[in-house]
Amino acid sequence: MVASVEGREFPYVRVVICASEQVGDLAETIEARLRDPYPRTRVICLLDAGDPAPQLKARFSGDPRVSFRSFPPGGYGVALDGLLGNAKEPGFCLWQMGDGPNVYDQLVDPRPIHIEPEDPLEYFVGEVDEALPEAPPPDYLNVGFTRRCNYRCFFCSAEKLRSDPHQRDLPIELFYKLRPAIENAGGVDLTSPGEFLLYRKAREAMAFVAEHNLHRGLQFTTTGALLTGELMAPVASRVDQVVVSLNAGSRETYERDMGSKLWDRVLGNLRDVRKRLTRDQVTLGFVAH
Repeated sequence: MVASVEGREFPYVRVVICASEQVGDLAETIEARLRDPYPRTRVICLLDAGDPAPQLKARFSGDPRVSFRSFPPGGYGVALDGLLGNAKEPGFCLWQMGDGPNVYDQLVDPRPIHIEPEDPLEYFVGEVDEALPEAPPPDYLNVGFTRRCNYRCFFCSAEKLRSDPHQRDLPIELFYKLRPAIENAGGVDLTSPGEFLLYRKAREAMAFVAEHNLHRGLQFTTTGALLTGELMAPVASRVDQVVVSLNAGSRETYERDMGSKLWDRVLGNLRDVRKRLTRDQVTLGFVAH
């Protein structure tokens, strides 16, 4: 957050206390201002003449928010021009009169806003959000391309997704706009709510990740029915992991749990793709039930 005064933004607000009070009273005045709920406050205490009282210096020596200035009598109008003109110091300035000399009218424009000791700063100062720093790239990026699927797995919620009348595949051009995140992500997972390899431009999506990702981060989960060695050959060196959702140890349980009769085809595809990908790059997925 930064201070906002009269539509202008400042990193903090300076409160200038001009007073010739007794040391104890002046210390209480300073402390009262520092207790103000507004957090970005700097207090500049101006004394009529001479050095600031040693006990005041000692009392606030460890507080970077407090400083002391001394000006000769009658010299305020000139001496405070640079201090209060908002040009040489970045914080906006408020003027608080104590029981000291009334020199506000002597100040050179642009003069600070005059406040009373009992006025809370929130009456005069607002806050605005600072611009957030650019977010770091994600360690892991998952992009869903399609809800379409040619399986009816008993554990999957894709059936509900497929019934959505507004469903449509992700435009590949929108995916290309993720390039800054894709470049730096440790893993780029193309697993979709449906079957990723049913996406009409799955090859283009994989090739884009393989070309631009700075790590070997390409990964996705598939039923394996459309997975082939020929498909994976162009991106094989950039694949982190392909998970084949097998979920069965026999044709019978496969057909029961996956809602598909492609058991033999999937096993053949696994043998074929293993000619292109290493054992570490291909994983079988199972749902225990």
